[in-house]
Amino acid sequence: MTPNAPSAPNAPDAPPPAAPPRDWPRLMLVWSPVAAPPLHADWGGPPQPFAVIGAAVAAGLRLLQLRGRELPGDARRIAAHTLRERFPELVLLINDDALLARELGCGLHLPEQAPLPAAWPPGAPWGRAVHGLAAARAAAAEGAHFLVVGTIFPTPSKPGHPGAGLELVTEVHAALRTPLYAIGGVDARSVPALRAAGAHGVAVQRAILDAPDPAAATAALLTSLG
Repeated sequence: MTPNAPSAPNAPDAPPPAAPPRDWPRLMLVWSPVAAPPLHADWGGPPQPFAVIGAAVAAGLRLLQLRGRELPGDARRIAAHTLRERFPELVLLINDDALLARELGCGLHLPEQAPLPAAWPPGAPWGRAVHGLAAARAAAAEGAHFLVVGTIFPTPSKPGHPGAGLELVTEVHAALRTPLYAIGGVDARSVPALRAAGAHGVAVQRAILDAPDPAAATAALLTSLG
């Protein structure tokens, strides 16, 4: 039996979260429960996904972007509430669902072409994925608090994409003051070069989720980020 998620409050009355400071966590884990169904008391299935997140949080992870737009029904909403309940220390971003983000008092992450909802509260944190300088400029002009810039290096999630390389990070950083997270094929070895190019931080998936020791992988990334 699937548990009932808490009912949504009236969105206009939901308190907006505070705008993110420039010292927001430098390591962002991007997690899609489509690829790894979350464990809940009534979900069934393997415990690995939340166990991996728990190990990463124990090692110092403090920022997570929840994807999973393809999940049916209330599944992503339940996953989001479960994350919030189990890991209150996490700064949580919801991908492309402003209603759910407002319900939870979370930040919002948007794909490059998705419009910023007109009802998104002024000052509430939001960011956008961008793949080039023009899109980064447009997002900054909209008031994005952060950018997720990529794909920087080749990655299995983008087959056939050679990666834009460090030059894209350097270019966006030189043009804008908006903090940026580099994404795509990032691991602890590439972090120093990305930081030197101007990245505020990095966004990763496989570097933690597929690591033999997620806690050690998280710790190595955090150490590299400084």
